[in-house]
Amino acid sequence: TSQYEHLNTYNQVDISLDTFPYGGGITTLESLFMGAPVVGLTDTSKLVHRSSSVILSPLGLGEWVAKTKDEYVEIVCNWVRNLEELTELRQELRDRVLAQTVKFVPQVEIAYREMWRRWCRGEELSPIYIK
Repeated sequence: TSQYEHLNTYNQVDISLDTFPYGGGITTLESLFMGAPVVGLTDTSKLVHRSSSVILSPLGLGEWVAKTKDEYVEIVCNWVRNLEELTELRQELRDRVLAQTVKFVPQVEIAYREMWRRWCRGEELSPIYIK
C-alpha cells in the first residue's frame, strides 16, 4: 500500500499491540502519531527487541507497558471496557508525540556533537548523559 493508505489504516484501529518477535520501534511511533495507543511488553534481557516500552514511558503511557503476558492481556481488556477514556487519549496522542519529539531531537544533536568531539580527541568509548 502507499504510505497514505498505510497510515490511514490506523484510523480503523482502537489499540495497537506490540507483538513478538518485532520490537515495536517505527510501528509504535506511527501508531501513536496516528492516535492509536500501543500495549507493550517489557523484556529486560533484550531491550532492543522491546522498543515500545522505551517509547511509551516518556509519553506518560507507562501503564500501557506490561511486565507479564497476563498483564498484557489485562491492559488490553481494561481499555476495551473504557472506550470513552480511550477516545480522549486517542485525541491527544499526536500532541504528546510531537511534544516529546521537540525535546528529543535537540538531545540527540547534542549527543552527536559530543561523540564527534570525543572521537576527534581519540577518547575511549564511554556513556554520554544528556539532561
